Amino acid sequence: RVLCRHAGKASSPNAGWPEAALAGALSVRLGGPSTYFGRLVDKPFIGDPVKPLSESQYPRTIRLLYATSLLMAAFTFLSLWASGAGVWGVLSLVK
Repeated sequence: RVLCRHAGKASSPNAGWPEAALAGALSVRLGGPSTYFGRLVDKPFIGDPVKPLSESQYPRTIRLLYATSLLMAAFTFLSLWASGAGVWGVLSLVK
């Protein structure tokens, strides 16, 4: 739910989706006002504040990072294998 409702709130179209996905997975609220080079920038909040954002969320965030990276690597490997390109098939595209 959070992903669909909040992904478009970020100023960057590429940042909204992963930020909303992480906020939803952790049940926290991310974003909000930020300071850039001494200037306050009012940014929207992304996610629902079901749980308070705290340092205890960091290990879970890192586990999610590694899990999604591993899933993407496995998906890529299986796609290359299923297409007949093999594991190193993508390298043949680079010249």
